[in-house]
Amino acid sequence: MVDPETNGQLIKKATFLHNTKVSSTKINEEKSRQNRQNKGRYPEGRSIAIMEQAHVMLLYPEVITNLNFVSIPSMPLEFRVGVALECTVADSAQEGNVSNDIRRELNIPAWRQHSLNQMRIYDDLKQSKVSVDRISVFSLRPPELMEIFDTTRNYFRWIHIEKDAIDGDDLKQKLKRNI
Repeated sequence: MVDPETNGQLIKKATFLHNTKVSSTKINEEKSRQNRQNKGRYPEGRSIAIMEQAHVMLLYPEVITNLNFVSIPSMPLEFRVGVALECTVADSAQEGNVSNDIRRELNIPAWRQHSLNQMRIYDDLKQSKVSVDRISVFSLRPPELMEIFDTTRNYFRWIHIEKDAIDGDDLKQKLKRNI
């Protein structure tokens, strides 16, 4: 218990309650309450500013930010959550990976080519009937970004992936640029 007479020091009090009657307990509580009232009023709660009261009553969030928080579960592939997808057949004669094929066609240096592991991940995802998770997206990042973004945290903080796909001719023009 906190004793107001000793500047808020914690004290421990023991009271022997053997054979105490209910009426005597009530009398003791009244005496204690009367003593407190005679010594002065002590706050029975904490004071809250009006702005904080309005904040709590209007259920405003504790923190307001313009950041977009993204969940990136990094557990093994078989435990990652995905959404079942319908099988759709692309209306294209392209076999394999368009990006990889264009990179090979343009004779781009080896450091700008997809690695063997990236191609294996891509082939596995192509046959999967489950949506692509963020760790797989990070694993398939363009080879030019492999050294720049080596953590998922920085990659998803600075890179925004659009839903719209670009066609092979546009990709070829973009890959021809000298880096």
